[in-house]
Amino acid sequence: MLNTITPDKVVAIIIMEYSFLEWLDMETISLDQAWGRILSQPVESREYIPGFDRSTVDRYVVQAADTFGCSDAIPASR
Repeated sequence: MLNTITPDKVVAIIIMEYSFLEWLDMETISLDQAWGRILSQPVESREYIPGFDRSTVDRYVVQAADTFGCSDAIPASR
């Protein structure tokens, strides 16, 4: 049977289970030593990769009806 819980309960569980992260010491290590470690802050690329628009990266969305009958040989355009 499926049991559901409220979003507030989920947040409480996350805080309880991962509160130890607040007590971890931060250190700078080389990339080859980083396996299995937890990042202390976000990492951002210095370069825009790829250098062209790609839907899997840039989050383009289309409606399925707009792609009906399309193929590599017969693309749709709007």
